[in-house]
Amino acid sequence: MVKDNTEFAMFNENITSYLYRHIRLDKNEPFYIGVSSKINKKGNGFEEIYRRAFIKNKRNNIWKSIVAKTDYEVEILMESDDYEFIKQKEIEFISLYGRIDLSTGTLANMTDGGEGTTGKTHSKEQRKINSNKNKGKNNYFYGKILGESPNAIPIFNRITKEKFKCIKEASISLKISEASIRNSLLKGDTILNKHNLLYEDSELNKKYTEKTYKEQRKNKFMIVEYPSGKMIGSKSQVAKKYNISEWSVKQKLKGLQYNNISIMYYKDFLKGYFIEEGVIYISKNNTLGDTKKKLIERLNHIPPVIRHKVINTITGEVFSSIEEATIKTNLKNLNYKLNGKSYNNTSLQLLENYNKGKDINYNCDKKQQKIKIINIDTKIVYESINEAAKNEPFCNVTISRYIQNQRKNKSNLMMFSEYTKRYEC
Repeated sequence: MVKDNTEFAMFNENITSYLYRHIRLDKNEPFYIGVSSKINKKGNGFEEIYRRAFIKNKRNNIWKSIVAKTDYEVEILMESDDYEFIKQKEIEFISLYGRIDLSTGTLANMTDGGEGTTGKTHSKEQRKINSNKNKGKNNYFYGKILGESPNAIPIFNRITKEKFKCIKEASISLKISEASIRNSLLKGDTILNKHNLLYEDSELNKKYTEKTYKEQRKNKFMIVEYPSGKMIGSKSQVAKKYNISEWSVKQKLKGLQYNNISIMYYKDFLKGYFIEEGVIYISKNNTLGDTKKKLIERLNHIPPVIRHKVINTITGEVFSSIEEATIKTNLKNLNYKLNGKSYNNTSLQLLENYNKGKDINYNCDKKQQKIKIINIDTKIVYESINEAAKNEPFCNVTISRYIQNQRKNKSNLMMFSEYTKRYEC
């Protein structure tokens, strides 16, 4: 509750200091005397001008215990442009009412008043004296690292073996924030410890390592990018992001397919290893001793992966696999074309066939070689499916399925014999 002394709330830049008191309503007696400076700004209300009189923080325990039992009233006793005068009045009122801690009265004040330092300035001579007193060996922090304490735990870098007395020293030396170092230490001896800093106390490291594995066990089937460790999500989310099938995602994770998007299970990332094309890759951060044995057992059940290198006969560029060539050239059915199951209208060949001088071309059955095909729009007649595939934007297999009605015909091609029967006059 506030006693609204509106006559004191007038905006006046000359009047800067004021004396106030708090009155408890259950006994109707003063329990605090205080002084402060006014906040003289245009537009400020009564409580904003006399802000210190109304705030409840920065009060002592006696004051808080009284306010917890009863409501109270704020009263502005007097104002003045002379702060010394206001301080003198504070001393007089505290002496008048007495203090609870001294058993002399009702006030929660812990001092006799008048000791405020608002507006006090030091002369240049006094500043020099104070400065000289705290220079060099006279300074409490001389020869000490800020933040170092008797309870500081030494840490070290697990790769370089460099030692530090405390987190603060490591922060200054490595130019890394203390918060970032603390987060790394909490990850223990795992790959998530990006700064590679550990406590010298092995028990602490073991505790945080086990805790990290326990927390991340829920996400063990989460898929991440390596080596960044950025989480992507489930198989379906990965398939949607990279516009590939979920089956391809599974094959890449097992190491049976060219992993061009650098993905792996989060559980494998935590252990510090991944499999690619049947080969085990174990990082320096791997801390599990039995991991390699488990991986070898797992690899024994995976069939060997055969990679056929592909060469561009015009540019001479070599691709490590058919899948890599498919991705980089953006060609469809390349596997069929390179293995002679479809007409190869590209400049790509298998490297082994190119070195031997072989040129595998698509050969239709004898029956299909004799089939004549006509383009209904242009009236051009082709003697075989091979000839049609060379001049039309479709491969041999697609044309064969179109004309035999095995697939919805999206072209203008049909068998010449059928055309003559249908359009015979």
